[in-house]
Amino acid sequence: MSIPTTWTEFTSLCKTLQSKGTVPALGMPSQDGVIPTFFWTGFMTTVRGPQGVSDLANGKAKLTDPDFLAATEYLQSLVPYLAPGFASTAYVEGKAAFAEGKNVLFEGGSADYTGFKNINPDVDLGFFAFPHSPNMGVSTVNSGIDYLYGLNSNVTEPAQIAAALAFFNFFLTPKVGTQIAETIELPDTKGAHTNVPIQEEIIQQSANDAPEWYQFDQLTDLWNYSLVHISDLLLGNITPKQYAINCQAQIK
Repeated sequence: MSIPTTWTEFTSLCKTLQSKGTVPALGMPSQDGVIPTFFWTGFMTTVRGPQGVSDLANGKAKLTDPDFLAATEYLQSLVPYLAPGFASTAYVEGKAAFAEGKNVLFEGGSADYTGFKNINPDVDLGFFAFPHSPNMGVSTVNSGIDYLYGLNSNVTEPAQIAAALAFFNFFLTPKVGTQIAETIELPDTKGAHTNVPIQEEIIQQSANDAPEWYQFDQLTDLWNYSLVHISDLLLGNITPKQYAINCQAQIK
């Protein structure tokens, strides 16, 4: 089965998987809004690519524009393929269910690989970028969940500061970057590589890479609003257009 690159192909894949048995096609635990918000912003990012996200943040585009609204409508159209009880399932429970084979498709990234493996060492994973509209857009990957290291500002002893900086520089070496890539997530370290197949798949499909929406100050309130209210969209308590209007009002 080929990797879906468009919404039409993705829906067709969900239909095929759903017809094969009792295992739901798509895991989207929505109690805390985390996974559906990642799904929503992922599909939205495909509409105009990385530039489109910047345009939304800077007021040059709106969530109510027809092409962006189509992405919100598309997310709602996937509800028939969601695992039962999605609205009352929290992220951690949904992640475990996916790793245990209780649904087939799940939103995740390089940082999730180790978590899935910890839950089920035998899980067989693959990866593909968010599909785009059949008529426009590009398949995209959203990145931005980085690991951070810092030094307490109360540390003033020169020797301790020097030791900390030496440690940070050590973590920026290709050797450590490779270890991080194979055990935690894909790093930004220049020269790092990995022999983990799924991490290589992520790299190969990241030609169109856009920051996660919460990285934009203008979109932070929107992100937080979505976490709380996106279940209403999935449950049909609100129309895609009204949801887009409400979300647009959150953009600074």
